[in-house]
Amino acid sequence: MLGNQLKIGSLTYRSLAAALLVIVAVAPVAVLARTPNDQYFSELWYLQQINAPAAWDYSLGMETIPIAVIDSGVDVDHPDLKDNIWLNTDETAHDGIDNDGNGYIDDLYGWDFIGHDNDPRPDLDGEYSVLGANHGTISAGLISAKGDNGIGIVGVTWQSPIMVLRALDSMGTGDPDDVASAVDYAVDNGAKVINLSFDGPINSLRLATSLRRVYDRGVFVVAAAGNAPEDGEATNLDREPMYPICFDRDSSENYVYGVAATDTGDQKASFSNYGAACVDISAPGNRIISTQLYLPGDFEFDEPYGGYFKGTSVAAPLVSGLAALMFSLDRNLTPKQVTNIITETSANIDQSNPDYVGRLGRGRIDAAKAVIKVAELRSKPPAETYKPTSALTPDGTSNRLVVASSGPGRDPEVRIFTEDGLFVRSFSAFPVGFRGGVSLALGNFDGTRRSSIVVGALAGGGPHVRIFDLNTKPIGGFFAYDVGFGGGVEVATGDLDGDGLDEIITGAGPGGGPHVRTFDRRGNVIGGFFAFDESFVGGVDVASGDLDGDGLDEIVVGAGVGGSSVRVFSAHGEILLDFRPFGIDYDGGIQVDTEDLNSDGRAEIIVQGRRVGDLGGVAVFDGSGHYVGQGGSIPSLYASLANWNLQPPKMVTAWGAPAGESPQVTLSFPRRSNFSFSAFEPSFRGGVRAFIIE
Repeated sequence: MLGNQLKIGSLTYRSLAAALLVIVAVAPVAVLARTPNDQYFSELWYLQQINAPAAWDYSLGMETIPIAVIDSGVDVDHPDLKDNIWLNTDETAHDGIDNDGNGYIDDLYGWDFIGHDNDPRPDLDGEYSVLGANHGTISAGLISAKGDNGIGIVGVTWQSPIMVLRALDSMGTGDPDDVASAVDYAVDNGAKVINLSFDGPINSLRLATSLRRVYDRGVFVVAAAGNAPEDGEATNLDREPMYPICFDRDSSENYVYGVAATDTGDQKASFSNYGAACVDISAPGNRIISTQLYLPGDFEFDEPYGGYFKGTSVAAPLVSGLAALMFSLDRNLTPKQVTNIITETSANIDQSNPDYVGRLGRGRIDAAKAVIKVAELRSKPPAETYKPTSALTPDGTSNRLVVASSGPGRDPEVRIFTEDGLFVRSFSAFPVGFRGGVSLALGNFDGTRRSSIVVGALAGGGPHVRIFDLNTKPIGGFFAYDVGFGGGVEVATGDLDGDGLDEIITGAGPGGGPHVRTFDRRGNVIGGFFAFDESFVGGVDVASGDLDGDGLDEIVVGAGVGGSSVRVFSAHGEILLDFRPFGIDYDGGIQVDTEDLNSDGRAEIIVQGRRVGDLGGVAVFDGSGHYVGQGGSIPSLYASLANWNLQPPKMVTAWGAPAGESPQVTLSFPRRSNFSFSAFEPSFRGGVRAFIIE
């Protein structure tokens, strides 16, 4: 067994103990609520001990909740980790330019603060130990090894991304200043959780300051209690504090959440440090299996999985993974709330540890109780209905999904539902705190189906356009206009050139000229034009559809507040049609959409206007601008199709409620009654945008 004390510079690091890979079946200790198909799942007793399978009925994690693993590096190519490695989408790969201006060039997966380069994998060029080189990959696997992929193991979270920050060398040692730099990087680049599976005796002011700063900015920090030296006694941290776990022992805020280790019987692991002032919680830390550095053909690193590992270094990642599950249900949780919920829902282990009462934290984590508590606080449907693959719908339902975004007045959330209104998952399209609303479109960028989610930040945000795949993983983004413009951006998609792939169409929000631009999916500008007089600053809404059946989509533009016109343009900006759907006296602004209402291969134009007296409402026009009909709302409009001599469409369509109404999404089915459900909290009145993914 390895248990030696390793030092470099001023930070002491005690390695976790490890044994050779010995896969021995461990009998399950609980009835599983959700069972993944990962090869060694039956051996992962600790996941059942903390009730992770029951927690997975509520949360599997989310791709927009990064966990920073500050350690000896992570094998980003590991078969069980590569799909869950954080990707800096604002950085262009290998171009030698700091595209996102964060001070780090080509930092795609994180940063190496030891080697000062963009490769945060373990470094075997100099001195290393097998355990030191493996250490970060072990931690990463326990947090977020890919779930339900048929191989290896599963992490506490199945799909939250690991931000890889190498601040320990391959002997497992490092300097507090490098760790502090990594902590600063983590918060500046969006991490919600930081895992610190190491300890040492030096009370570094710089590191303490960095950790307190990230806590104040909403990041939950988890630190290991540390292990006894080989053939030595565990340390009472009340008498001999170690760091970073004890940085907050005299603070008014619990900004480092300290973790001790327990065994299969919930007793303190013999090696685990303890102490009332520094330890907040306990988690299993013995007989652990995880991922490790995998280099096929290298006799020291030719196995992708290893065990049994023991140490507080493997207990801490279980807590980090639990925090990620909680943030996935509600990313607005504060670190103090996460601390309180994990602590209050923990299992009492005092009877198993009469000599350590109060010195192992409140108890041993219970993942299920913690996430259920979050779900109850949010009054949000549990997320048991999705899988972390493109097959998001539950068994026995269709593959149709409804995507809905919220208008102004709440966090920039996009939610996905089944066609029955069953919640699947949600993600933040833009940073939490932005409340200007989210423009929404779906794009076909691979020639198969419209399943990429395109969002634009509305008024109050920069003209930021982002693209997410069906699993809500960010795959692209760009600014449609000058980054200093605060009027927001409307988005639409359409196949403007007939190549079978969609382009992205943007319209400038209020405060700018009526500028419409077109882009490819990578954000390269294709063209642009002013839809109205350049002096008009009410903003424009955009839509796209094939109005004449020629196989090319046209661009439809509605004037914002102060305007009354709808115009149709070719892809090159040639004006094809100009009409005022509510007359020249109306100036309340117009939202536009297109839909082939009678399935004749030519889309109709649907306009919505803010009601001003008898003007406004919802109306339908054909591609030539001829009036077809109107209704009080889009659902009632659909109910009137037969009266307009239009056949109901063959496809299911989704419509979101306008601002001022309850946040309903209404689905219109061929030859069936409309079905509605609430996409957001019933009191929300900012409007909803919605689309169907077939």
